[in-house]
Amino acid sequence: MVYDSPGTGSSSGNALLQSSADRVAEALCAVAYVQSLPGIRSTAVGLFGGSEGANVALMACAGNNGVAFVIPVSILDILRYSAEKKG
Repeated sequence: MVYDSPGTGSSSGNALLQSSADRVAEALCAVAYVQSLPGIRSTAVGLFGGSEGANVALMACAGNNGVAFVIPVSILDILRYSAEKKG
C-alpha cells in the first residue's frame, strides 16, 4: 500500500505541518488497515520507507510490536540505484 502525504495527490492537509509523531501515527494506521484486510497474514506486514520515510518506518517499528519488518532506504541508495540504471 502506498499513500499520499497530506496535501499531495488526492489527500487534503499540509505535509509541512506534520510532525514526525504525526507521520509515525499515520504509518501505524496504514499497517493496522492492511493487517485487517481479508487474506492478509497480519503478522507479516511491514514498512518500506525511502529518505525521510525510512526514519518514519524505523520509528514506527520501534514503537510497535505489530510491525513485522522494516526496509529503510537512504536517499543515497536511491540516487546510486538511479545512476546505475542510467549507466
